Amino acid sequence: MNHPSRRYEIALARPGDLPRIAPIELAAARLLAGHAPEVVLKEVTPVHDLQAAQRHGRLWVALSNDVPVGFALVELLEPDAAHLEEIDVHPDHGRQGLGTRLVGRVCQWAETHRIGAVTLTTFRDVPWNMPFYARLGFEEIAPAALTPALRELRDRLREAVPLVSDGGWPDLSMGMSDDYAVAIEEGATLIRLGRALFGARLSTPGVQ
Repeated sequence: MNHPSRRYEIALARPGDLPRIAPIELAAARLLAGHAPEVVLKEVTPVHDLQAAQRHGRLWVALSNDVPVGFALVELLEPDAAHLEEIDVHPDHGRQGLGTRLVGRVCQWAETHRIGAVTLTTFRDVPWNMPFYARLGFEEIAPAALTPALRELRDRLREAVPLVSDGGWPDLSMGMSDDYAVAIEEGATLIRLGRALFGARLSTPGVQ
């Protein structure tokens, strides 16, 4: 759905924004129907996690007329890496570049705080995820090169996500990008990423 007359703003979340996060997650999750287990599609971020992230300045919202229509949540898994735990845009506001802008704000925050990397995880077989990360310059990290924190995250996700019908786990992919700024300038867009499903390693200019 296009909203050419609407103006969007990316801002740190306010306490009053938190009740609007779960409906965004659930609406965005429906885009993964057929790609992720139903239990994942019904998952929302615990309120206490949102409250902690909001208090510590690790939760951003995309606002339309001062109402959240997307968000990005960061956790600190390692001293020198920020993990993009969840990023969602409501489908009614998709293809407006809001996902890209949210990722950009997270990376700016990481650079300001001298954090060396931004990480996230993704299912390789969801058709719009890997192309998005490829446009951002992501390259897959070999399992042997994963940091201990990312390896633990991968194992935890495999425990949390139910087995798919063929008896195996969904195929997780992790990657690294050195071309983030270029991809943002070229207008890469993002509709939906999911909380329990995503991860990769991203290096941003000036964040070494």
